[in-house]
Amino acid sequence: MGKNALINGFYKEGVKIAPSCFYNELQKKYSGRRILHITHVNPDCDGVASLYWGLRVFGGDFLLSGLLSRSVINLLNFLEIDSGFREIDYENYDVFFIYDTEKAKTLDYIDLNKKDYILFDHHPTIENDLILKAKFSYITVNSANVVNLFEFSKMFDIVLDEKILFAFACGLFTDTGMLRTARKKELNYLAEFIGDKRIEDVMEILYSKSLEDASDFLKRVSMCSIHNICGLKIATMNFQNNEEFFAFVDGLFKILDIDVLIGDLPEGIKIYLKKKHSQKIYNRIIIPFQKKYKLSRDHATLLGFHDSNRLIKELKENL
Repeated sequence: MGKNALINGFYKEGVKIAPSCFYNELQKKYSGRRILHITHVNPDCDGVASLYWGLRVFGGDFLLSGLLSRSVINLLNFLEIDSGFREIDYENYDVFFIYDTEKAKTLDYIDLNKKDYILFDHHPTIENDLILKAKFSYITVNSANVVNLFEFSKMFDIVLDEKILFAFACGLFTDTGMLRTARKKELNYLAEFIGDKRIEDVMEILYSKSLEDASDFLKRVSMCSIHNICGLKIATMNFQNNEEFFAFVDGLFKILDIDVLIGDLPEGIKIYLKKKHSQKIYNRIIIPFQKKYKLSRDHATLLGFHDSNRLIKELKENL
């Protein structure tokens, strides 16, 4: 299935169209229709903030599927919307609005052949078929989907209130790894989203709920293994969720001077490493390892894969 032939622009059934035509036809065809807003399985805050934008701008319902992280649950609570888990009755809807999704298999909880769908995405590689089969799609490569929706709103004079913008701030904050990968562009957008609030307010919303079992987390920290491979310190540890993973990254990763963290999470092995090792380790070893064993990957997570020992062996053999 091809990727990247279609990217950066507004499309109608895979054919590039003018932005004004996109919005006018979208309104003409779907105004007043019954809309279901969805995002990828195991949604993140960028996906949830995008859904919220869709609900407020176009109306309708939304549906989530998979694991919900602590930050996603907290954002849903802040937005005063429930998790959306339920059986879907396709007869209740005329069209799906899909956000922050580049692969059809991450929507396996819904049958895309049942209804028309509209796609809003920001990833650099997207399945062409996902765009070709969409009635309309808006694709622009950006660090987060909320950035695209903000630009879309400005383009068509859609007024966004403080709550939508704050949701956007939460989406951008998490999609840049709590600003670790943010550059000037992302920080400028964050300033637009956050207004007179503070980064502390974003963190209070997303991480106000403490770890479910801090004592268990600390016990697992004490069992963390550190391997010295070719002068690099590579840590392996089990994590219950992404919040625990990033709690480790925020503190112990730097304190222990770790080069690579291999975390075993419910969804698979998640890898975090110092930026200076990206080319040497991620591009030369991790990605070929993924292809060798035909593993699915979502960003830095090898989905459904939990054999950290095999990955350590691969690093020993190739570093």
